[in-house]
Amino acid sequence: MHEEIWLTRVFNDNLAGLGNMLLGLFGQPTMERPWANFIVMQLLVVAIIVILFAIIKPKLSVDKPGKLQQTFELIYDFIKTQAHDMVGHDADRHTTLFGTLFVFILLCNLIGIIPGLESPTQVHYVPAGCALIAFFYYNFVGIMKNGPLKYLKHFAGPIWWMAPLMFIIEVISHLARPLSLTIRLFANMYAGEEVTLVNGTATPQSQKEWLRRVDEAYFSMDSGSDDDDNDNDNDVPMTNGYRDKVHHPATNGDAAIINNINITKIQALLTHWSTLVAVPLQTLAYTSYRQVESDVGKTSKAKVKVLNDTERIAQIAGLSGGGW
Repeated sequence: MHEEIWLTRVFNDNLAGLGNMLLGLFGQPTMERPWANFIVMQLLVVAIIVILFAIIKPKLSVDKPGKLQQTFELIYDFIKTQAHDMVGHDADRHTTLFGTLFVFILLCNLIGIIPGLESPTQVHYVPAGCALIAFFYYNFVGIMKNGPLKYLKHFAGPIWWMAPLMFIIEVISHLARPLSLTIRLFANMYAGEEVTLVNGTATPQSQKEWLRRVDEAYFSMDSGSDDDDNDNDNDVPMTNGYRDKVHHPATNGDAAIINNINITKIQALLTHWSTLVAVPLQTLAYTSYRQVESDVGKTSKAKVKVLNDTERIAQIAGLSGGGW
């Protein structure tokens, strides 16, 4: 769950009663902080759209259109052209809905670029709502224009003996469209928001949170390979995503050194890093230890400068992308 942004905090601190009243209208239980980020962001986007058109309408001019008017005329021409290409006849009747969805989704996607705000389309409820609007709209228009029986008839296709099969395929295809539209928009925006979070975050706390999430993601993967499983006869099977040897290395002289790296010093470094980033050692040790082991195995066999343990660990950390 994403942390409350500043605008959501304002809503929850001052308008919690209104939020709970709206929840009650839909039979939902009351909450201490009912406003979620994606709801507040949608309200902000709607407010921006209303304000924009309130500014444009009094200034509409055929002779001297302003920059804002020209921008929206370009958007309108684009939507109208697309509607005629996709819908064909009667496309102008549906341009209003197409334009509304286009501008709403566009602003929802772009608003996350502004520091302190986030895109509501990164939460699956919003793309799902837009997809359902489009789904019910085109089915409603089809039924109203052709009648229920004639509209259902086109699901059967032109070949009568294939009608039973085609009808099932078409129904499944239509029902899958809201899911497809939802996942495509949600996945793209969620991934984009995560990348923006990483690249644009500068606070130590948010960096710690990102590192914790990355380590947990790696930790949850059972990514052992055959090479890893056979590199040491004393290894035990994978347990909870990491090897016991990481936490309980052998104490004899040979096993305490792997690829010329002292395990004790590695574990001391991991313990320090675990404290620094507030990530449990059993989580951090698995990903970091295996990264060290993997990178060492890929090191060139050419003669290199002899390094002490600390320098060698630092060198490997650089190979692994600074993950230490």
